[in-house]
Formats: sequence, C-alpha cells, structure tokens
Amino acid sequence: MTLDFAQPGAFQGSAFQLPTATIVAAERPPATLLDVLAQAGYVAVARLSVLWPDLSLRRAFDLTERIVTDATVTAELRRDVRRSASMSLVNVDGILSPALADDLFAAGSPVRLERGALVSGVPEYIPLMTGFITGSTASMSGTLGITVESFMSACAQEAGTALVLPAGTFLVDALHMLFDPVLPGVTWTVETGADERALGADIPVLATDSRLDMAVTIADALGVDVFDDRYGRIVVRLRPDRATQATARVMTEPLSLERTIGRTPVNAQAVEASPGESEPFTVLEEVDDPGSPIHRDRIGLRMAPTLRSDTIPDPATARATARAMLAERATAQDTLSVANLPAHLDLDEGDVIERTETITGTSGRYVVDAITYPVTLGDIRTTEVTTGVLFVVAA
Repeated sequence: MTLDFAQPGAFQGSAFQLPTATIVAAERPPATLLDVLAQAGYVAVARLSVLWPDLSLRRAFDLTERIVTDATVTAELRRDVRRSASMSLVNVDGILSPALADDLFAAGSPVRLERGALVSGVPEYIPLMTGFITGSTASMSGTLGITVESFMSACAQEAGTALVLPAGTFLVDALHMLFDPVLPGVTWTVETGADERALGADIPVLATDSRLDMAVTIADALGVDVFDDRYGRIVVRLRPDRATQATARVMTEPLSLERTIGRTPVNAQAVEASPGESEPFTVLEEVDDPGSPIHRDRIGLRMAPTLRSDTIPDPATARATARAMLAERATAQDTLSVANLPAHLDLDEGDVIERTETITGTSGRYVVDAITYPVTLGDIRTTEVTTGVLFVVAA
C-alpha cells in the first residue's frame, strides 16, 4: 500500500469559545479541479486520511482499485447524522486489522475520505466526509470492512448528568453545552441569523436524555439546521427557503433518471408554543402563492402534523419555524432517482438543482435529498425532491 504523507496540521480543529459565534465562510473546491472532473478521461485519485484526536494528520493512504474493493459515502438531508461511509480494504496480511484501541482503524479513530483528480500531474482532492470509525470487520478472506459516521454521531449518547438550559440562552450556546463535552476540538460554522435564535423557556435535560436528540429537537423547533459537513465542521444555520435558495447546478445533459409522483402534499403547518411563564399561543402558516399547484384553492386544505414546543419564544419565531417546516414537507411529492453524475463531487445534500428532461416530464428545481459518492471510481447517485415558490406574503 502506498503511503502519502500530507502536511501535518493541514486540517486543524479549534474549540468554539462561548459566547461569541465565529462565522466561517463556506468552502468550495478550486475551479480548476471542477473543470478537470467535467472532462472525459480524467485520472481519478482518492485518499483515506487517519487523523489524530486534534484532527491533524496521522497517516494518509492513497486508494486504488487494488486496495479498495468497495467504498461509498452517503449524505442524507433528513438524517440527524447526515454523512456515513462504508469501505472494504484489501488486508491479505492482516496488517490493517485493529488490535488495540489506538490502532489506525480502531472504532473511534477520526478519518477523512477524499476523491479528486490529477490537475497538471498533481493530485487535488475534494473531501467527501470527515468522521469517526464506528466499526471494523476483519475477515479471513483478506479484507477489512470499515464503517464511518460524521462526528455528531458521537453525541448520540446519554447526557450522563442532568442540566437545565435556561430560558433566553442563545441556541448556539445551548448546543455547545450539549456537544462540547463530547466534541471539544471540532470547528463550528455559525451562519448569520442562527446566532440570534434563543430558547423561550427553561429546557431540562435528564441524565438519560440523548445529547443529539435534545440538540436536534431544540434546533428544529427554532427553525434551525444543525449538522456536520464534509469537512467535519458543525454547521448551525437558519433552515433555508428552497424556493429562493441559490441554484447549485443547471443540468440538461442525458442522465439515468427516474421520476416518481404521488406522495400526498401538505399546504398548512400549525405550531403550538408554551414559552415559559408566558401565555401559550398558536400560529398557522399556509402556502399562499395562488400559482402554486398545492394551494388550498386547487387541492383543498392539507394539514401537516402540528408542532408543539415550549422552546419557541415568540410568534415571529413560530411563524418562521412553521414556514421552514412547511417548505420541507410541502414539496416532497415529486421524487427523482438520478445516476451518472461523475463531475459533481462538490454537490451536497440540500443543494438545489435545476433540471429539464422531457421523457419523464422532469422540469423545475429539485433539492438533493440524498447523495451517494463512490470513493474511487463510479458515478454519483442522488435522490431529489421538487421545490417551488410557496409564499408571496412576508411572514
């Protein structure tokens, strides 16, 4: 196996300092690499990097078909832990099989998987995921199977001690109270607006409560997404309006595409809130664009399940949350399954794609609901759901 030792410390994590929110710009791969990936016959490269606990480089392995028998990374928009990977490595002599807790491929080791291409003879990579090894299986057939999940998977554990998240606490600070004991060295990206959302009531956390479940439930109620991205950073951002979200790709090329229509849409979302000692209140948001095919004047009222929360502090936040949830639920009735996307390694779950394809009647904007990247050779596959304008009246 060829070893490729990258620059030590090239991927450094840093702890978030309360209470100031650090806003980090989103990263994209260099245009030259994307240009090469769009060309036929490019030379593919892939790399598996094992990291130290501080996320600096421990060892990197060049991956080829002679070393990897199967490897994929999947990102799913609707999972709490979005990114996962599975890989089978050739391990004829057993040298990769973990025997001790601090071995390279032992459960809990942080790793990063990357794929890219030779650019002017030099390998350049796009990270596909960064996370912890969650399991290794060594077989007598000479293979080592590895499963990986993104860092937030480690927070799917009991809190261990009871605590209270006080009313008025900023959401970002509450998330740090839940995550920092488990993930002290992970970098955070906090986007504008999400740093202003705060708890509307005291939130008790029992010793037996899951840190991850509590964090996701609180963030959802405040209309905020919390997840870790392909770089291993925890991202906190307002749930985007898919109708106005920037388009990541416009695609008209021939594809292997299947479109499924028929899931019942919804066009109304209620939120019931009981914020601390304040009076309870209820808000109802509906699709109000008369041109929408799911407007109540066209299909009648279609209610989504009511969200009940004691986290939401005020009606304005409740309305924003109701609209965000409605936007996610209202547009899932039109689903695409797409293959043959070798040039789009930088696409992420949640990205918006514009498509036109006449045979299946596919035309419009679609959100990437799930995406699977092969780590070595092969095409990317996506599952996408339709999106469109739902609201014309400001919240």
